[in-house]
Amino acid sequence: MKRFSFLAMLLGLVPAKAKDTMDVSKVMTAIAAVENTPFYQIGRMGERSRYQITPSLWEAFSDLPFSSASSPDSASVKEVDRVVRAHIAWIRERLHLLHLPDTPTFIALVYKGGYGRCLEKRLRTTDYEYAKRVGNIVEELNK
Repeated sequence: MKRFSFLAMLLGLVPAKAKDTMDVSKVMTAIAAVENTPFYQIGRMGERSRYQITPSLWEAFSDLPFSSASSPDSASVKEVDRVVRAHIAWIRERLHLLHLPDTPTFIALVYKGGYGRCLEKRLRTTDYEYAKRVGNIVEELNK
């Protein structure tokens, strides 16, 4: 069956998967704008950086110490951006499991609310408001 599907796609009988055109850097810019936090400020739950990265998120995607997340040096800033990109990629790979479309708004919903809360449908009103704000900013950036 898989062989037929592959051959059918090659022959143009089945359309290939659409090319990904989302600019993740715009999603990151929007998240940083909504978080509206200086890189050095530490959140009430220990979050760091302009993206308010939690310690568990940092540990999932980086081998550097978590203190690097609030450091202003260029290597740390690059690592923060890399961690956020990796997390957004992780979210995008799982949106279909939540029956959500791959859009900046729904990426932000999972980013803010958490995958587990989305899966359990235990999101807060503030999670939806956050996601809508991120989506609106990305829409403006795309104009």
